[in-house]
Amino acid sequence: MPNSIFGWSLPPGVTMRDIDPPEQPCHKCGKYDCVCQECLVCGSYGCLTHETHISIYARLQILRMQVQAAEVELKLRGLPTMPADLSPAQWNQA
Repeated sequence: MPNSIFGWSLPPGVTMRDIDPPEQPCHKCGKYDCVCQECLVCGSYGCLTHETHISIYARLQILRMQVQAAEVELKLRGLPTMPADLSPAQWNQA
């Protein structure tokens, strides 16, 4: 990589995103700043492979309650509860 007046120039077709890809959210909690505990088996954070079935059911129950709360909020606002109820013309308005 030759040096230019602006710093290092990258080869054609290469961007900084290729060199340093953006950080992905945690697979388990969905946050960029992961709050998950370290896996006792593999030592990684946000591990789904070694998660116990009880914790999976607990997370599923929490997600169901969040969906129910969101549906109640939509009903209070008088909006359709499922995206399938919206026509494409209404997507930007909702």
